[in-house]
Amino acid sequence: MKFERIKADGMKYEYKIAISADEVEEGIVSAVQERAKTFKMQGYRPGHVPLNIVRNSVETSVINKVLEELVNNAYSEIIKEIGVKEIATRPVYTPEKSYEKNCDFTVAIVFEAAPVFELKSYDMSLTKITAKASQQEIDGMKKTFMEKDPAYEDVDKDYAIKSTDLVSYKAICYVNGIESKKKSFQNTVVIPEEISEDAKMLNEFFDKKKGDVFDFVPDNEKKLKYKIVIKSVKKAAVNITEDEYAKNKGLKNAADFHSAVVQHIISEMEKGIYLYHKNQVLEYFDTQYNLELPQDLLAREMKNVLVSVKQELAREKREGTASDEDLKKTDDELMEEYKEIAEKRLKYSFILNKLAETEKITVTNELLQKTISADISRDPNNANRLMAYYTKVPGAIDTKIAEIKERLVVQTIFDKAKDVRNVEKSKTEIDALVDKLLNDEPETDNVSANEIK
Repeated sequence: MKFERIKADGMKYEYKIAISADEVEEGIVSAVQERAKTFKMQGYRPGHVPLNIVRNSVETSVINKVLEELVNNAYSEIIKEIGVKEIATRPVYTPEKSYEKNCDFTVAIVFEAAPVFELKSYDMSLTKITAKASQQEIDGMKKTFMEKDPAYEDVDKDYAIKSTDLVSYKAICYVNGIESKKKSFQNTVVIPEEISEDAKMLNEFFDKKKGDVFDFVPDNEKKLKYKIVIKSVKKAAVNITEDEYAKNKGLKNAADFHSAVVQHIISEMEKGIYLYHKNQVLEYFDTQYNLELPQDLLAREMKNVLVSVKQELAREKREGTASDEDLKKTDDELMEEYKEIAEKRLKYSFILNKLAETEKITVTNELLQKTISADISRDPNNANRLMAYYTKVPGAIDTKIAEIKERLVVQTIFDKAKDVRNVEKSKTEIDALVDKLLNDEPETDNVSANEIK
């Protein structure tokens, strides 16, 4: 096995690895001998099939594994020779040509080294924010709850349905005149003030009463007909006390409602508080470290920042708040403008990962599951979507692990800081701090943390 350096550009290395036909043959023989120990074939005892027969059966299936192992061994020798302690990106292998029997195998390998640096003291002075909901914020949130999620009360039999009423109904479906239990359903819905095009059936509820029955034929499914039976009608209660509202929502009393509102406000404040805490740590790192960064990884991070910036510009364009100057900027101009942000984020990723390693911070499976369960419980209406995201989207779990690890690192730094000044702030004050931070730097996903292991 031989390897030759083709290029070394900053932190990026390119090598050519040449593996002789004899080495490949030796690897194949070794793999065949291992498989022969348990190989089964009719007419032979397990493990006693002649090697030539075993080889004819398994050679094709073991070649890729043999080549991979030989290339990995060469890669390990390369890393040892150049003294690289940590890799920033996974190596990319490119065979010169497909493997041919009894021929040497040559492959190019490209990888980037991570920056080498020593951790400096992070015994710093920090400001720790504690959330405190003001009375004005509590009163405003209570009003919002009571308006957007009102308490409902029963109506008399002559009451005609209006917008904002809560209606329960049964929809009996007929397909070409034959009842279909599979397509029939029951539902409870709040009648909106404005009916969208895809919810025309709701128009039919206006001025109907409890017990009324009507037919509905969807515009796009003429073979279907629904018989709608109105089972119950409730209207939004007005001028009720907080105690009455709380009991209507399954709480004990007004004190429980108050506690729930305070907890809701504080939960909303936690993300902003963490962003502020994290920003203090990152700004400190920025003054303490000057790292040479892997350029391929930086280019990838810049693309991620660009995606985030363009999404924000698209949102501002829809809302009519985007400036003509920003909308006219090309991708290259935007990338140049936000290059510093990408560099900072990549630098922070390396520092945070090294801190996690030094402090032996790991994310246990128990903590991961607990965090995901908490995410879902905070948004029960999207529970299925969140579960699908975590179970089906590649990299979703790795992203969550990186996020948890980052939080643990920031918490550790706060725990070990020499000087922590505790201050209480309201939601309004925290929102103002966060707005200032986000105006200085767009919020993007820290994906580079997933690349650095």
